[in-house]
Amino acid sequence: MGQHARLAASKTSMWDPCSGCLTMQDLLPSEDKNVTNDFARLGTCAHALLERVLGEGKTPEDYRGRIITIVAEGTDKEGVSILKPTAKAPKSPTQFWCEVDDDMVDAVDVAVSYVRRRLQELFGHSDTAEAVRRKQLRLERRLTILPEREDSFGTGDITLDAWPEMLENVDYKHGAGVSVEVQGNKQLRSYSIGAAQEDGWDHEVYRYTVCQPRKAHPDGPVRSETATREELQAWKARLLTRAARVDEADAIARDLGSGGEAFLIPDALMAAGLLTAGDHCKWCDAKYNKGLDKACPALRKLAEDTAAADFDEEPTERGDPPREPEELGSILRWAPAITAFLDAVRVAAWQMARSGTKVPYHKVVQGKSPGRALLEMVPARDSVTGEMVLGEDGEPLAVPLTPELMRSALSRYGVPDEKLARAMTDPVPAKLKTGPQLEQLVPKKHKPAFSAEFMYRREGQLTLVHEDDPRDEVTVNPALDFDDETPEVPEDGLD
Repeated sequence: MGQHARLAASKTSMWDPCSGCLTMQDLLPSEDKNVTNDFARLGTCAHALLERVLGEGKTPEDYRGRIITIVAEGTDKEGVSILKPTAKAPKSPTQFWCEVDDDMVDAVDVAVSYVRRRLQELFGHSDTAEAVRRKQLRLERRLTILPEREDSFGTGDITLDAWPEMLENVDYKHGAGVSVEVQGNKQLRSYSIGAAQEDGWDHEVYRYTVCQPRKAHPDGPVRSETATREELQAWKARLLTRAARVDEADAIARDLGSGGEAFLIPDALMAAGLLTAGDHCKWCDAKYNKGLDKACPALRKLAEDTAAADFDEEPTERGDPPREPEELGSILRWAPAITAFLDAVRVAAWQMARSGTKVPYHKVVQGKSPGRALLEMVPARDSVTGEMVLGEDGEPLAVPLTPELMRSALSRYGVPDEKLARAMTDPVPAKLKTGPQLEQLVPKKHKPAFSAEFMYRREGQLTLVHEDDPRDEVTVNPALDFDDETPEVPEDGLD
C-alpha cells in the first residue's frame, strides 16, 4: 500500500471524461492533496478483513471484537494490521483503528458468502483457502491497465478465474453514502482489462461485480455485468486516447508553470478542451484551488449556464422555474455537480474570511447558539456544609466537574435518590448526561440556581453570510485557532 498510480483504475471515472482533472489536482496546495477521511480508512480496514477471511478460509465472525489499525499511513510502508484477540486499541491519538463490530461482520459476510457461492457454481466447492492455493481465487491482485504506460495500474479486490469459460472481478465497496452502479462501470471495466491482459485474453466471458452491502440498492447488495473480449479491447483503446490527453494537459501545465504563471493553467486547460464538468466533479478535489484562489473553469461555466447567470455581474431574480419536463430534467441532471462546486466555494470563502481577508458582498457574524452545556470547571464546595471553598485570594476554587461531584450536587438540589440511581449509573465522566437532561431532574424551584452554578450558554460558530444579514459583523482575529471548523452555512447558502 502507499503507492498510487497517476492513471489509477479507481480514478478512471474522473480522468476519462475530464483529461485535465489530474493536472488541476497537481496544482492544489500540499495540504489539500491526497486528503483521506475516517470513512475511507474504515473501508481500508474492511478490505483487510475481507482479504484475511478469504485467504484463511474463515468467517468474519471469527474476528469479531478484534482491533484493526492502519500503520505508517501516507508513506510507502503504509499497511493494515489485524491485532491479536487480546490486543487493545492503540493509544496514539493520530493512529486510526477500528473494532470488528456487528456492522463490519455483517457487511464483509455478504462478500464472503457471494464468493463462496460463486466458487460452488464455478468449481464445485466453497473452500476459499483451497481456491487461493489452486489460483481459482486471487486476492488484492495488482493489475496493469495499460501496459504501454508505467502509470496505469490498480488493485483488484477479488478475481475468480474459471478458465476458459469466465474471468470475474469482484470489487468490494464498504461505503454507505453513494450507490455504485455496475452498468458501464469504468473502474471495473478497467480492472477487467488488466486481468484479461495478464491472462492472455483467452476467457470466453468477462464479468465484473460490485458488492456494496451497506448501501441499499434496488438490485440488491451484489450486482454484476458481463462484457466480451471485443468490448473490453475497445474500452482499452479509448483509455489510451484519454491517457494521451492527460499527457497533453500535463504539458500545458509544465509550459506555463515553469514561467511562474501557474494561475493561468486552469483557463489554458479549459481553452484546450481538457476540462469537462459532470457527475465526476463531486469526487474531484480541484473544484476550488485555495492556493491559486481560483474555481475550476468547467464547473463555473456549468453553474453559469445552468443558472442562466453571469457570476461576474450583479445577481438578478430569475423568476419562476421552467415548467417543461425537458428543461427541468436537464437542469436537475447537473444538480450534484453544481452543489459540489458551490460547497467547495463556500469552504474556500470561509477559509479566506477567517484568515482576515474581506470577502466582497459578505460578512462574518456570530451564528445561532447550539444551546446550553455543562461547565467543565465549577466552584469547589465543602462536602459537609456545602459552602464554597475559597482560595487565598478570596475567590472560589475551581475543580473539574465529575459524575461524583454532580451526584452530590443533584442531591443537594433536592433530587430524590431513586432518580439519582437511574440518572447516574455510569461513573465514567464521558458518559455524564447533558446539562439540560440533568436539569430536568431538579425540582422546578431549584432549576435557576442549578443552571447558574453548572451551566453556560455556548456561543454559536462564526459564519459567513450576505452583507444584508441584520446581524452585526464580527471582526475575525486570524491568530485564533478555529480547529479547521467549517462555516455554519444558512439554508439558502452564501448568496
